Parts: sequence; structure tokens; C-alpha cells
Amino acid sequence: MSSLQRGLLLPVPLFLIWIVCRIGFIFNLGMKYFHACSFHLPKLVQTASIIHHLQERALFYKSVILLDRKNRFNTFLLYNCCGQQFVDTCLGLTVVLLFLYYGLANQISSYILDWADDIAKELITLVQWLMGSPAGLKLNAQLTKFLGHFFIYHIHLWTGYLTLLRNVMPSVVWICSFTGILGVTAQLCLVADVVSMLTLHIYCFYVYAAKIFNLQVYVMGSLWRLFRGKKWNVLRSRVDSAS
Repeated sequence: MSSLQRGLLLPVPLFLIWIVCRIGFIFNLGMKYFHACSFHLPKLVQTASIIHHLQERALFYKSVILLDRKNRFNTFLLYNCCGQQFVDTCLGLTVVLLFLYYGLANQISSYILDWADDIAKELITLVQWLMGSPAGLKLNAQLTKFLGHFFIYHIHLWTGYLTLLRNVMPSVVWICSFTGILGVTAQLCLVADVVSMLTLHIYCFYVYAAKIFNLQVYVMGSLWRLFRGKKWNVLRSRVDSAS
């Protein structure tokens, strides 16, 4: 490829890299602003795969652009980044064209919501099975019923939320498909975020169960110290003899 052809093709990937860098810069400013307003919100936002992906890529591109161009390896690295972003964006735009040509937004949104409903139904069946005598185990009936109804209530809340999403989900999927301008990797990160949001109730169950388990372990540790004639000294943060 001649130098003229390279000069004509280079501005397009550089423009895409500039867009990614600007978006990453905006996300960084937003994170700093939210961190000043709230302490927990940046942690929640940082868990989003799309934001983490764009921030990491923007920082990498910025470091590559600031390298010394006189070094041939740095120039090769710049061309490599340009080609990578160009191919990534082309694949993302291909996905966008497929969405527009075949009208896949309605089909994908209905498939995602049906999948989430099936998971909710399976969870209800599993919780009801655990509320009885799972695998022949005789559990605390009152405790299992309380926890079972607690989890089932959360599942019903989540299914109600999914019912509200059915009207707007096709539009959301259609709009999110245009992140293909940033590359197909951005679309995949967005898909991961959507799956995480649709399974948020399962993560809540994990958090609740982990808290209860930690509480039980703490109580069992206290009972074990009591049987050994020891106690926890709060003032000195150590275990002393109870006598």
C-alpha cells in the first residue's frame, strides 16, 4: 500500500479513536462528579461492562497517541490500534445493518424477556421445593417458609418489572444496537450488562444468603467460645477467658 493510500485511510480510524477517547473522557468526568455527590454510586456504575470497556480503551488509545512518533515501533503500534478500531467498528456497523434490515429488535427483545420469565418460573419452582423436604432432609419448617416467601416475593416483584419492560424493550434494544459505532466489542459488553440486569434478582438472592450464612457462622463461633469458657473482649479486640 502506498503512502498516499495510507494517508487516505488513516483519518477514519483516527476519528473513531478520537470518538472513543472523548466518550471515555466524558465517563471519567461523570464518575468524578458522581463520586463527589455520592459514595456508592460510582461503585455501581463502575460495574457496568460497557463503561469499564470504554474507559480502558480510551486510556490505552491516549497512551498510544502520546508516544514518540519517531520510533518505528510506536508508529506501528498506532497503525495497529487504528486497524483494530476500524475492524471493530466495521463489525459493529454490520450488526447494526442486520438489525435494521431484518428488524431483529422485536424478536431479540421478546426472546430475552421470555428467557427471563422462564428463569423466574424455574426459581419459583426451586424455592418451593426447598420450602418442603428437599432430598428427604427435614428442615426448620418455619424458617424455610419465611425465607421461601421472602424470595418468592422478590421474584414476583421482578416479573412485574419485566412486564413493564415489554413495551419499551424493543426500542431499548434498537437504540443499544447503535453502539456498534464504537465497535462490536462495545455491543458485547452491553449484552453482558443486559444479562446482568435481567438476573439481578439472582444476585440479590446470593447477597441475602451470604449475609445469613455469615451471621450463622458468627453465632456458631460465639457458641463455640462459650462452650470453651471464653468470650470476645470488645475493648481489647481479643478472646479472653470468661472466668
